[in-house]
Amino acid sequence: MTIQEFRDEVIRRGIASVEQHETREHRRRGCLVGFALARRLDAENPNEWDVALTERRARENELCGGDQSQAAVENYWEYHCATAQVEHVYERLKVAWDVNGVRPAPTVSARAAMQYAEIVGIKPEEAT
Repeated sequence: MTIQEFRDEVIRRGIASVEQHETREHRRRGCLVGFALARRLDAENPNEWDVALTERRARENELCGGDQSQAAVENYWEYHCATAQVEHVYERLKVAWDVNGVRPAPTVSARAAMQYAEIVGIKPEEAT
């Protein structure tokens, strides 16, 4: 499985989860936007992901202050949910990049490593 195919499978599973579990429309929209953004980022270029996430986090900080209207709060959460999905895919790609020698991943979440193993078909007895 290529890194791009892996990324696309993570996105496919993420979309299915959002469609099944997220009931708040503004958050649902944000999650789906985030997966669309993740699909457009180069699966084999970690720097592109770093830049995109840095820019999104800066914009998220701007959205935090000031206006506390219901619309502003929902806009913030929609944007945040999009960022969270990009981060979700990024965390899993860090495992793939490490395994494939693209870039060492000094820290990865256990959940990301487990999902990587599940998607590429590594059985627990093969991981040791």
